[in-house]
Amino acid sequence: MKAVIDRIVDQAFVVLLVGTEEKEMIFPKEAFSFPVKEGLQLDIELAGDQLLRAEKADTPNKADPLERLRKRQHSRYKRKER
Repeated sequence: MKAVIDRIVDQAFVVLLVGTEEKEMIFPKEAFSFPVKEGLQLDIELAGDQLLRAEKADTPNKADPLERLRKRQHSRYKRKER
């Protein structure tokens, strides 16, 4: 099931928005075996209201916003070739 980290409360609890209906669920930060941050997309497995498994979802790397500006044909932010 897909989920996204909505926020981290008091550096102790992680609030997830789960599924397409974005049901809000709260889990202790220790339930995750990797560093968590807001906006991180996850693949999770639930048993009722218990978190059985959580791992980072495979999402394409979004290019740095400045890098996208540099790649535009008419960008003022292109670096000049030396």
